[in-house]
Parts: sequence; structure tokens; C-alpha cells
Amino acid sequence: MKSIADLSNDDGSWNTDIVHDVFGVPLGEKICKIDRLPVDHNDILVWKEAGDGIFTVKRGFQSIHPTQDNSDSSFWKLIWNQSTHFRHSTNIWRLVSGCFPTRDRMVFVADKVCPMCDVENETALHIFWECHCARAIWFSSPFACFGRNTMTMTTVKDMLQGMLTCLPNELKGNFLNFLGSLIEGVWRARNELIFKGKRINIEAVRCAILRKYNDCLMVGEADSTIGMSIKQTRAGGKITSATEVVVVCDASWKEGEAGLAVGMMETRGKKICWFAKKAKAESAAEAEIKAIRWAMDIAAKEGYAAVAIASDAMI
Repeated sequence: MKSIADLSNDDGSWNTDIVHDVFGVPLGEKICKIDRLPVDHNDILVWKEAGDGIFTVKRGFQSIHPTQDNSDSSFWKLIWNQSTHFRHSTNIWRLVSGCFPTRDRMVFVADKVCPMCDVENETALHIFWECHCARAIWFSSPFACFGRNTMTMTTVKDMLQGMLTCLPNELKGNFLNFLGSLIEGVWRARNELIFKGKRINIEAVRCAILRKYNDCLMVGEADSTIGMSIKQTRAGGKITSATEVVVVCDASWKEGEAGLAVGMMETRGKKICWFAKKAKAESAAEAEIKAIRWAMDIAAKEGYAAVAIASDAMI
């Protein structure tokens, strides 16, 4: 006997004689009372963990990580809150998840010492909190009390949760924006030291971090002011029939130099054109604004009266 089919008749019903011979009469009678599916019924795959039997990626993840609690969910909701710039949320998520390739995580690197201080091994916790370069930046930051190595945390997540617990709710968004700016600034300085041999100027790194942080604050204040003083009208997320041209624009920025790009596509014709140029800008936010302004100037020069502009800038 290898399968249920060996205990069945051709019509799919139980073969009671064989069932009684194999399992005995008492047990065989109970088995034969089990309803059978019709012969022409096709088998289906069922996910037993779900009431409807349907498998999803989310349900699969939950079955592997059943111990995830509400406090962890609240932590991630705070990280991905709309008050924190998406770029900073991504960097913080990468840091907490262990995605930064620090030397302690690279098995093929023999020298594990931090290149910025040459004292301790390079870990995520060390390079962004415990290293003397990071501590100098924390000490001169708007959140200076967190630069001191007083919290005996062993993981980045524990450190971050401890810091957030000490802050009032109205400052948590600002803190996360600063942390995201610090992560980006320190990691860039670290890479320039390793790959370009550029000596670290802590004051220059600090100024770059604070400049990026202030950009986030100005954007947040502008959004708040506009939201309270202007009643916005939207076309339900759709381009209206009056729109003559759709414009997409973007900008890159590094060390005072910006690259602006504008693409235009007519809604009624087939005309598509692209424009690109370099410009001076003091920050990434200014570069994005210049790209939008340039797109408007081009559209006006081309004679378009109704324009829809798309940009990924949070301004």
C-alpha cells in the first residue's frame, strides 16, 4: 500500500474489504465513514495557516517571524513617518537592518580597525556614535546630549530606541532628520578617506550635515505654512483635458554643483524633448527648486498655457 488510491474503488469510494483487512473492522468502519472527493475533482494547494487557504508573501513572513510585537511596529512607523525625509528614513532603516558594509561585516577584510580613528574596530555603532569623529559632531549638534557614550547599548536599534524614548514627541521627527543627515555625512567622509585618501575635516563634515538638516527643517516649515494658509485644488490625481504638455524634472547636487534635467511631452501631439544643464546651488533643495523653475521657464518659452509638472522633490 502506497497511497489512498490502493484502498479505493474505481469510482473513488472506499474499498471496504481492503480497508477492513488492513486496519481491522472497528477502525476500518470509521475510515470508511470519511467522505471522499469525487473522482473528477482536481487537487488544490492550500495554505493551512490562513482561514481562506490562500498564501501571500505577508502571511509567509508572519509565519517565519511570529514573535514580532507591537512595540517593534511602532518603532518602524516612527522611522517611516512623513515628518522624516524619505532619504533619511531609508538610511536609518539600512543602518538598523545592518546593511552598511562596515569592516566588521566584511569577512574578506583582515583589518577591522576604524579608518577614522585607528583605535577601535569599525562597527555601525562605533562609526556613527562612539568614534571620536562622530562624537565631536554629536557634541556640537542640536542633540548634543546624545553624543556622550553613556548608554550601554549593544545594537544600533537599542541605541536608537533609547534615544527616541528620551525625546518629546514633537522633536522626534527633527531628531530622525538630523540622524539621517549625520549618517549620510559621516559615511561619505569615511568613503572619501578610504577610496580617495581625503583627510577628514570634522568642521567641514559638521557643516555639511547641519546644512542638509536645515534644508529638511525649512521644507517642513514651508509645508506647514502652505498647508494652513492655502486651500489647494487638485484634479483628483489626474491630468485635466486642458493640459497641453506634461513636464518631468529632477536635479542632482554635490558640493555646490547641480545637474538639472527637464523632459517635456505634449498630450495631443507626439513631440518629446529633453533638456539638461549645470547650475550653481547651495543645497539639494535649491537644486530641485531650480529644476522646477527652469521647467516652467521652458514651458512658457515654448508657448504652452496649461502645464502639468511632476517632481520627486519634497518641497
